[in-house]
Amino acid sequence: MTINGSRRDKLTVSLTNCSQITFENIIIQSGSVGVFSTNSSKITFDKCTIEKNRTAGLQDTGFILDESTVQLNGTWGMELIGDPTDPSRVQAIIQKSTITGNRQGGVSVQAATLEINSATIEKNLGYGLDVSNKAVVTFNDTTKPTMISINKDGGIYVHGATLTVQGTVSNNRAHGILAESATLHLDNATISGNPEAGVIYKESTGTITNSKVADNKNDGVLIETGSTVTFAASTISGQGARGIYVTDGASVSLTKETSVTGNGTDGLVIDAATGTVTGSTVTANTENGIHVVNGGKLTVDGGSTISANEINGIVVDAAEATITSSQVVSNKRHGISVVNNGKSTVENSSVESNTAQGVSVADSTATIDSSQVQKNGVNGVYATDKAQVNIVNGSLISQNTIDGLLLEGATETIDASTLSNRLYSC
Repeated sequence: MTINGSRRDKLTVSLTNCSQITFENIIIQSGSVGVFSTNSSKITFDKCTIEKNRTAGLQDTGFILDESTVQLNGTWGMELIGDPTDPSRVQAIIQKSTITGNRQGGVSVQAATLEINSATIEKNLGYGLDVSNKAVVTFNDTTKPTMISINKDGGIYVHGATLTVQGTVSNNRAHGILAESATLHLDNATISGNPEAGVIYKESTGTITNSKVADNKNDGVLIETGSTVTFAASTISGQGARGIYVTDGASVSLTKETSVTGNGTDGLVIDAATGTVTGSTVTANTENGIHVVNGGKLTVDGGSTISANEINGIVVDAAEATITSSQVVSNKRHGISVVNNGKSTVENSSVESNTAQGVSVADSTATIDSSQVQKNGVNGVYATDKAQVNIVNGSLISQNTIDGLLLEGATETIDASTLSNRLYSC
């Protein structure tokens, strides 16, 4: 059955104060709006097609899409509008349905509550999903992951609202997800193949758990303007630029075996921001593993490993870093480089088998406390340009190819520690 409207000014289907109505195997097309619902709830579309309407396919309140298609509408495929004083008053579900080819975007959720289950939102000319004005959107995939892809403005835009994402956000024409003044959680999600950043947090909070951010052309995750984000058991890999970039007073925590690997420049950058890496790995990135700069503060602890990066393991540039109970090993240049009045403490950790210096310090301060600096390709510790090096509390500097400690225009304090191979020279 097909219901045709007048594209000029008439609604195809109009519902007011309705509840528990089901449309099944119906095509709704060619109206000014496909379906307009006011003060209604549980309006179900089962195996329906809603298409080619002049503005929205579905608009206002209370829809359930089940195995249906919403396509080729003049504005949004679905525009859900609720009450910002109580977003739970308007609820909708999209399950096993496709939203595609709509001119303004796929789904807009304003001050309402939406559940998405195993849907496809693709090839829309705006965002795939736009969430705003205290809306709450949750993914609850049961049969297959939701796919949000090939949308022109980006996959998802969440602003002033709360969103929990599962499924895949991939190959959109801009960024994958942009969060502004929002709460954004990723849980068992994949964000991949987007030509800009995979995920952007601006003045937002959130978590990235059991998720993968991979192969985006720019940064994997950009965290800025005071945002706070925690990663757990996630992988950030293969970006064209940085794996994770944290800046402008933002804060990041990497926990529970999160891996930052194989990214196109630095793995993790802390720029005028704060970062903690706990029980996680930063490995095999094309430039530095971690780069902390411009007054940033970094803590690496809990058995973390920084290894096999193509330049330095950790760079501390006019910033501070504390490495505790962790390993900085097998990086292609220095294990740790401290420059430009930076400050670094290495405690109960090992800095081993790096190609050049284990710890390189220039015009900065480094303290090696109860740690091992061994088997590095040049010197164990190299200090220059008025640097200060403190080696204390049973530290061991040994088996480095040239000197254990080389000082050039620098000073040192050695207390209750051991320097072997060539000891040290000044």
